[in-house]
Amino acid sequence: MFNEVERQIVKDFIASSKGKVGRVSVFLDPYEDCVAEAAEIGVDRIEVYTGAFARDFTRQNFQEALEACAQLASRAKSLGLGVNAGHDLNRANLGALLKAAPEIGEVSIGHELIADALLEGFSVAVSSYVEVLRSNDVRLDTHK
Repeated sequence: MFNEVERQIVKDFIASSKGKVGRVSVFLDPYEDCVAEAAEIGVDRIEVYTGAFARDFTRQNFQEALEACAQLASRAKSLGLGVNAGHDLNRANLGALLKAAPEIGEVSIGHELIADALLEGFSVAVSSYVEVLRSNDVRLDTHK
């Protein structure tokens, strides 16, 4: 992911940011083996890049990509990192991802959610995503 100089710069930046920003997260491709390095430089969480999984899901040939996402999520959790996931997630593919990777604590579904809301209304779209999340035992934070 980084050479030695870059690693130290990023590590120092993350250390100086702790307590000043929310949490530090990095976006990782599930086919790259850099989660240990992410943990070592001090990030709080990773976000699993799900673009290949979502693309392959539409082609009905997604098991390899799904397994890569699940393995990354599991490895990150084992290193004490929080796990997010995102890119092209929608109601059709979200359940399969959450079943395969229960370590995922947050998902980025904003783009698809808004696209669905434009077609069927915000309330209907949000309710349908909440149902997918609940049916996969995802705890919903209300952020009140």
